Amino acid sequence: MAIPMTSLKSFSGPPESCSIFVPGSQVEEIGLGSPGPLRGPDWEKDFAQAILQSNREIKGLIFAKFHYRNALFDVIGQSFATVNKLTFSLTEPDQVKVVLDGLVAVLPDLHHLSHFRLCLPVCIDLRDVDEDILDTDYALVRKFSDRCESLAVCHLLSTVTWARLTRSGQWLPLFPTPTGLHWWLDRTPLAQHLQRRVVTHLAEVGVVNHNEDAGMEEMLMRSVHKLATAIGFLLNRAFGLESPSDEVDEEENEDDYEDEDSEMEHERLRVPVRDHQGRTVEAYSTQPRNRWDIFTSVLGITTLQPLHIFLHNVALFDLFLPAVRAPVPVLDEAQKELMAMAMDLLYNSCNGVKKGILLKNYLRNPEGCWGERNMVLGVAMEHSVVPVTQLEAVGLDSAGVFG
Repeated sequence: MAIPMTSLKSFSGPPESCSIFVPGSQVEEIGLGSPGPLRGPDWEKDFAQAILQSNREIKGLIFAKFHYRNALFDVIGQSFATVNKLTFSLTEPDQVKVVLDGLVAVLPDLHHLSHFRLCLPVCIDLRDVDEDILDTDYALVRKFSDRCESLAVCHLLSTVTWARLTRSGQWLPLFPTPTGLHWWLDRTPLAQHLQRRVVTHLAEVGVVNHNEDAGMEEMLMRSVHKLATAIGFLLNRAFGLESPSDEVDEEENEDDYEDEDSEMEHERLRVPVRDHQGRTVEAYSTQPRNRWDIFTSVLGITTLQPLHIFLHNVALFDLFLPAVRAPVPVLDEAQKELMAMAMDLLYNSCNGVKKGILLKNYLRNPEGCWGERNMVLGVAMEHSVVPVTQLEAVGLDSAGVFG
């Protein structure tokens, strides 16, 4: 017997109670839990029919402590094509395959699905998330979106949130750590060029340190400037910017570029970034030159992961990393979009007020789901990423993390 609940907008409970509370209501989101034994063959159809008696279209389905079988996914595809949020909470590891296979089969019928969440019985320690784990997630989200183009946000096996860039639809893990940022950069053909340039520079620095009489700070900043202009050259070409005019900047010193042992081309970065509010900032137009040099250098150093292994074995990497003979690749529009977000994230995390970036300015934003949420580079801890602005509070040093 149904109990009229005309003002009810969401419901959570056992499936058997749907027929009591949902008919005639304004329910748009349903949460169902059923830890009990197996039901009859039409069990899923029965509670689906009760849910469909709501006066509103069902937008969200959440299944928790549920016994999953193929009949459930058949019902979802046939009866809930309007759903835009779908969550499956698992209690046993062997449920993963059942849920993923069922989801893949039904995705072509879910034309409005934008959010998918998979909750595992045990959370992964974020400090253990490496690029192999991210690659596994990436293969899944690609498989999902090939069958459901509307999908925009996923939470999968790594417990890391995945989202899609606004224009290209490229999937990215929202994992703002050195590992995550390296994964981003590795999606572009520029990553190998950047890595080779940084390793060569660091190998040369090892030689310079033994023969340079200048003060340590001055020597260090000259080295940073030299690396920054080497990285700047690569980024300028990758974004299709030709060589600058022959005008000489008053701050430039031609000795910064002269090195008989180096064959690197050097230019100041001319690719603009965007600040926290999305306003364009021309490189070297604000702040001291040293800050722009550090920003550009760190962007290059991010391609060396794990960083401590590279830094302790620079000579070996310089010897054995393959030389890059190909010209600097010009990025396509999708790659530029990705690289620009990486640059903006680093710029807004390590300069000025360190507010990070507003996700709505970069990612597909169904129903305004990102709101004013921002993302700042940080360090992975057990259950969260600690932003650089809070590292001192937990006894960490951002300089040691980001080079």
